[in-house]
Amino acid sequence: MTSTAIYSQPTTVATDRLSNRLVSLDVFRGLVILCMLVVNNIGDPQQVGYFWKHADWKPVSLASDLSVWQRHFDLSHSRTISQFPLFQHCTLADIVMPLFMLIMGVSLTFSVAAARRKSISGPVYWLGIVRRGLTIYLLGWCIGVSIQFLNWRSDPDPNRKLMFTLGMDVLQLLGLSFIFARIAYQLPSPIRLSLAGALFLWHWSLLRFYPQGAVPAGTFTEQHNAIACIYSSWPLFRSFSVLPFVKFNIVGLLSVPPAVATILIGTWIGDHLSATNVQPIVKVRQLLMFGVLFTAAGIAWSLDLPMNKPRWTPCYLLYCCGIGAIIIAVVFWIVDVQRITFWSYPFVSLGVNAIGVYFISIMVKVWFLNMPRVAVGNGSQSLTHYLVNLFQRRTTSATGSWIFTLAFVCAVWSASCLAYHKRVIWKV
Repeated sequence: MTSTAIYSQPTTVATDRLSNRLVSLDVFRGLVILCMLVVNNIGDPQQVGYFWKHADWKPVSLASDLSVWQRHFDLSHSRTISQFPLFQHCTLADIVMPLFMLIMGVSLTFSVAAARRKSISGPVYWLGIVRRGLTIYLLGWCIGVSIQFLNWRSDPDPNRKLMFTLGMDVLQLLGLSFIFARIAYQLPSPIRLSLAGALFLWHWSLLRFYPQGAVPAGTFTEQHNAIACIYSSWPLFRSFSVLPFVKFNIVGLLSVPPAVATILIGTWIGDHLSATNVQPIVKVRQLLMFGVLFTAAGIAWSLDLPMNKPRWTPCYLLYCCGIGAIIIAVVFWIVDVQRITFWSYPFVSLGVNAIGVYFISIMVKVWFLNMPRVAVGNGSQSLTHYLVNLFQRRTTSATGSWIFTLAFVCAVWSASCLAYHKRVIWKV
């Protein structure tokens, strides 16, 4: 799966020809991967603010929290940005994956155009699409099995039985969603956008109106919500054994429709960027406008149902799509319109190897930092905890946590820059 490929240098860019790679897309993808590396590798989560961690489950709508925030202001006459409910309902850690799904859709537009230019079509092409989606899915299983083995090895109970579950997580969701989104990309752009809206509405209706037995329909808490009810009650989502120590389930499958909708919005943005009859500056203005509209629509929708990553609420995804469209517009204007590219190389190096950086960074941390044990006193701890604690003893709790995070991110980033310099591109 690892191969070498030659891409144009970041300074060799054209915005009006579909045949050329838009460097801004790789820069944007690299920015997203950089954020992912940071939030996934916090040394000590207790020492960082909410902004760097996934938002807590919000059982109430944004409107309720805004009302409480306003009453607090009326009483204390003081409020800070960090207290604003919107930022606590959706943090940086929450935004990362929707932005990656969005850029998958944007990139899909250009990869399909490249295949058509090369006259690649028919069964060979579609088998390649399925192969890519399933490869991403299997990589997700590799991560899941590694983490489950780590948890078994670290468990203090020596009698705990080793059991693997082949389920659905980040890469499994991306793999399936990619296949379905590519099929839907056959539809004209307006119908595609309508389909995305329909998928969002379907998911919202499920969360708001699906009966939950003794709990009223529309209840939305971590313990009681429509998706959790379906996963626990439908036989389709029960685990079954494929080997004595391996189980399989598809819990998480209901996240595919909203994920597909997010990717389809990305294809719509990609169509807009690839249009040859629209001036670049007009593309920027329109993307900014659409981004503001998507963001506002997401916020307005969250007044009914809270933004929530575990259940992929449509308001949360629409809000993230709006933010993504705005960032894409800004990066496109800087890199591909103004040709200010001197700063882009490190981000491009992450962007062109996005799946590889995600997969390898997790596997390296699991097998080379979390798996090794270091003797400490009468017990032991993972190498990760040992290093974090060492840095914290030498500095402060917060500083030591960030030293570990930055050291890990810089190591991965340096490796990606070296790979890109050698033209080593992970092509899934």
